[in-house]
Amino acid sequence: MSKLDLLSPVVLPGQSLEAFVAWFAQQRRAAERLGPGELMSRSVAISPAAARWLLDNCNAGNRPVRQAKVSEFAAKIRAGRWRLTSQGISISKSGRLNNGQHRLLAIIDADVGVDLYVTFNEDPTAFDVLDTGSPRGSGDVLHIIGHKNANYLASSARLLLNIEGTLTANARIPNDDIATFVAQRPLLTDAVLVGKRVATKFQCSAAAPIVAVYLITMGSSRVGRLTEFVDRLIDGAGLSARNPILVLRDELQKKGIDAHIRGGNMRQVATAAAMINAWNTWVHGRKASGASIRWNLGDTFPDVE
Repeated sequence: MSKLDLLSPVVLPGQSLEAFVAWFAQQRRAAERLGPGELMSRSVAISPAAARWLLDNCNAGNRPVRQAKVSEFAAKIRAGRWRLTSQGISISKSGRLNNGQHRLLAIIDADVGVDLYVTFNEDPTAFDVLDTGSPRGSGDVLHIIGHKNANYLASSARLLLNIEGTLTANARIPNDDIATFVAQRPLLTDAVLVGKRVATKFQCSAAAPIVAVYLITMGSSRVGRLTEFVDRLIDGAGLSARNPILVLRDELQKKGIDAHIRGGNMRQVATAAAMINAWNTWVHGRKASGASIRWNLGDTFPDVE
């Protein structure tokens, strides 16, 4: 049985390191009275000085530090986006830090204190199984929030964030950034329903057509023609030679639209850009070729017309 005490005193930011150390010792003594399998969890504000003290005094033999994870946590702390969750730090019966060194290092890196749950009396053998499960992906997070087509939304949001950012291959974007982005773009949900039709027809990644549809919806004064564009792309009806939709259709069918791109999610960028290039050419009544709609590494991502 576990005990979860949420009513214990909280050490406030600005209190001295000495006050934190005294509090920590008091909690350790209280935890000694717990039986096997019983845990005691306290919410406490961890200052950079307290984080350093915990690492210096309790962090023997922990796993190697993953600096990317420290930087990710520190960026959230600096931006004021850190939230108190059940994932904090844990202290074994012997006083060893079982879990939480990356959070503590991030507090030091950011030089900002945050609230964490500190769990006492954890079995030392739990050290080997903490944080070893499969991490939740952004699709899992969106599904938990209640979104339909969560995986499609997540991959599309990630691609959009990449396009609107630095166009970096394999950019890692935190789950909460994906969730915030989706919440701010309600029309992305409608774009998923349209883009999935294209992806199903041409057996391609859904993110690229979803992103193209979304950007056309948001950016084109001719958006009323989007349904025609998508329908003709799927069925090919009545398209003459060098019609941009037919050119795009052929490129998608023969998998040539992104074949010149090597590695990472830049292939999705290339597909989304080619769809927008085809749209821009089509709405202006111009002819096209595979080369004219193709997007290459180093090109600026096209604006929607």
